[in-house]
Amino acid sequence: MLNQNPIPINLLNKIVKVILVILLTILVGTGWSEDDRMKKIVFRDMTNDEQASPEFLSTMLYMLGDKYARIEIYAPPVQLPMVTIINEPDGWIVDLDRKMGLHIIDPEPSGEFHYPIVNAFSELEFGTEFAFMENKNAIKSSIEINGKEYDLLSVEMRGVKIELICEKDRQFPHFIRFLENGKVISSFLYDEYKVDLEPNFSLFEVPKDVTIVESPKEDIESMAESRKWEGKISAEAKGWALGCGAMLAEANHNSHKFLEVMEINEKNIKKQKNSLEEWWGISGRLSFFEKIEWINDKGHRKRFDDWARYIAYLSEEEYEKVLEDNKDKEQLLNEIKIVKEYYKKLEGKGLLGWDYTRYINLCRCAYVVGYITEEEAWRMIMPAAEMLQKVFSSWEDLGQNYIVGREFWSLEQTKKGGYKYEDAYQRLIDMPSSPWNKYPWDMNLYEVTISDTEAMGTKE
Repeated sequence: MLNQNPIPINLLNKIVKVILVILLTILVGTGWSEDDRMKKIVFRDMTNDEQASPEFLSTMLYMLGDKYARIEIYAPPVQLPMVTIINEPDGWIVDLDRKMGLHIIDPEPSGEFHYPIVNAFSELEFGTEFAFMENKNAIKSSIEINGKEYDLLSVEMRGVKIELICEKDRQFPHFIRFLENGKVISSFLYDEYKVDLEPNFSLFEVPKDVTIVESPKEDIESMAESRKWEGKISAEAKGWALGCGAMLAEANHNSHKFLEVMEINEKNIKKQKNSLEEWWGISGRLSFFEKIEWINDKGHRKRFDDWARYIAYLSEEEYEKVLEDNKDKEQLLNEIKIVKEYYKKLEGKGLLGWDYTRYINLCRCAYVVGYITEEEAWRMIMPAAEMLQKVFSSWEDLGQNYIVGREFWSLEQTKKGGYKYEDAYQRLIDMPSSPWNKYPWDMNLYEVTISDTEAMGTKE
């Protein structure tokens, strides 16, 4: 019987997020062959050591070949009722308590099943740790933990050191961690690791007493939309997308034409690495993906929207009291005033333009320093650009949103250099060579509509 103890709300939020990630990123597969054995892996995300057990989520993962998977989540000692079952191309989220399930069909099966340990390294998956380390020519050494000696396999990739700690002379992992500049960014503890079990197909079937409802059509369409940029992207579409990040590029006198914001050489790589570390806290591939996830989840628009919802219900007297209560907090006072002035004018867009123009520029910088590949950069940039095109009505509309977002983000930086962005905005409007004049806002991003050999996206 499932434990009915109440689950803390922060755990429930994390569970929902985990399940959505599972369905949106690993619901792909081919089939099962008789030679495949079932894997059972139980692990805990130990990244935040200060949030020690029992609030750690424990994930039990069953996998069979390239098609079947079952994911159960625990918050010891509580077994949670939500179970994810994958039988490609079908997937279900099942609530075993309520006997309800949500069915979703993979719109474009790609032929492979993946469950990466971290999104930053898609080729490193649960169940393939040792093959990955061997393929990357990992260095083997020893490490002592609590008086016990373990094997330590380590490899460095794109600014990240990956360490797999395993039982001495056995392919049984104890711990895997990811480090940047000596700091642990992400880590996982293995509680169980079996990769040679007899198949049990009942694990990958939805119980017969569960009522199934179909996933909304828009969710399926969203999954399909996210994959359409994996093919060839026209030079014009790339040029249009780079135009979305033109405010920062123009203010810093960087390139609009190419993916790289500046020429890739030793000096510029060092400069960009220092900039990413100073302004974003990014020191490698893993922390880059964490920032990308933060922008996707909330960015600065969440704080703006939270204040907007609060201010919307205040009388003028109540609003003045909020200002008085925060008069000694200069940055916070600035945020409140910006929200008050603009939240109605932005018509529900919030700071989406600010967040995602920065997102695009962040991808460009990460490409320059080698944290992501050119293909990865475009695969991330193009959906963001398409979203901005749908939300905003013009280049001017997007540019104004960026300026408001920057003023909200930092009063100090606005005082120091806000004029540069006002100037950049006007130049982008006036210059014939500006991407804002070169590419119409409503340009079809899926078709080559402009004859232009210059906007190739990357330098040869």
